[in-house]
Amino acid sequence: MEYYSSERIEEILKSDKAREILGWFPPVYSDAYVFLWLLEEVGMSLSRLEQWAREFAEQVMPQTATWSLPYWEERYGILPDEKLSLSQRRNQIVNRRRTRAPMPPAKAIEIVENLTGVDVRIEENTGKNKFTVMFGDVVPQDVIAAVRRELNILKPAHLIYEIVTSIFYEMVTARYLAAKAGVFKMYEVKEEE
Repeated sequence: MEYYSSERIEEILKSDKAREILGWFPPVYSDAYVFLWLLEEVGMSLSRLEQWAREFAEQVMPQTATWSLPYWEERYGILPDEKLSLSQRRNQIVNRRRTRAPMPPAKAIEIVENLTGVDVRIEENTGKNKFTVMFGDVVPQDVIAAVRRELNILKPAHLIYEIVTSIFYEMVTARYLAAKAGVFKMYEVKEEE
């Protein structure tokens, strides 16, 4: 909405919302000092209210939440870990929301990749009731601890797991074989009398 202008309006009204509201009133108020200051305060309050509403809308979904993350973590029984980044904390919440059913390996891979940000491979049946989680890159210990917590919650109780990082499963080694051949003679040494 357009608004009219005067020196006093330009001097007092700094809020865009106040200028928008001013367009609803007749031009006779363009020099009303107290009215313009009240309008400026109302406009600033409405701007803050709109900003709060936008921020609140972002808190409704864990993918965009910031200040509401502790409430989301409490809701899903996740221990808050301030050492993790916002995206890792968000991914923990998203993963917890997705994990209400049995856990096939593809779903577990997706969850662990969300937590770590690296490629993950899961090999099943690497031992009796055992599976192995292999990371495609080196992962910090605090992130591995978060993965362990998540896997302990997700996996069936009868399964055990092992976590392997890339330094172990992608290491290329050379194997050498050494042999020695020799001819031996046996001598018997006797003492002479």
